[in-house]
Amino acid sequence: MKIIAVSDIHIPKNNARLPQMVDAINKSDAEVLILGGDIAPANDAALEDFLASISNFRGLKMYVSGNHDLWIADKNSTETSLNRLQNVLPAIYEKYGFYSLEKQPLLYKDVGFAGNIGWFDYTFVRTYSPPFGTKFIRLDDNLQETKQVVSWAQMTQADWKRGYVKIKTLFSIEQTGTNDIDYIKGFPDDVIFCDQMKEKLEDDIASIEGNARKIVAVFHCVPFKEGLIRKNATAVACVRNAWAGSKYLGEVLYRHPKVCLALWGHIHERQELVKGRIKCVNMSFSPEGVNPYTIEI
Repeated sequence: MKIIAVSDIHIPKNNARLPQMVDAINKSDAEVLILGGDIAPANDAALEDFLASISNFRGLKMYVSGNHDLWIADKNSTETSLNRLQNVLPAIYEKYGFYSLEKQPLLYKDVGFAGNIGWFDYTFVRTYSPPFGTKFIRLDDNLQETKQVVSWAQMTQADWKRGYVKIKTLFSIEQTGTNDIDYIKGFPDDVIFCDQMKEKLEDDIASIEGNARKIVAVFHCVPFKEGLIRKNATAVACVRNAWAGSKYLGEVLYRHPKVCLALWGHIHERQELVKGRIKCVNMSFSPEGVNPYTIEI
């Protein structure tokens, strides 16, 4: 079975390269198209235009959402990000013939597909360590600087949960973090939600594995540490891994021997690797590859 997959197009950021992507999808002879989230963040009109533009693809179409898809750009809006995930985005995708893996898994021929947005729970944050001597200025819950300057080892889950981190070196102070904190509204606690996604993944795979010869797992966020930001010599990269994904998603896949392929995006670096019996692909639309990723299983 031939699958084409792509995530993180980030319309309109990559509009100049978009026609090549659209043409490749429409001309593809793949049986399955998978969109992995962050297609047109906070722009439903642009998302619909894109989905309409690839309507010549005649195979099975499915998707999972990305974190940027949940953004609420209008600060005065009463809409919630959870409602976007559960209701708004499914309605848009289903209008253009896409199947929502976030609602339920799918058995197509003898191949099972299961997945969801994934999310992050800070379990990857200590995978790599920043340069020796890096310090961090602790912020309070209002993101204001406190007088505390702490080491990497002294950083806690509360620091990552605030969404911003200030890095102090001998020569400068640098701020980094996740911009989700400014745009995601009305959403569960990150750790709680990520745990829900892990449990749903377990249930979804279990529901189809009896009839599937192979299973494909699809996420937006990263399920294995090898998929993290690989420019890990910098403190900024080490910090950003906090919001990359969760090791527990990968652990679910290991428990199900029919899982043969895992797809994700979020980290905008195309990548292929093998984790035991599982082929892994970062399907991000990036300078490393404009066309959708093609995978044979």
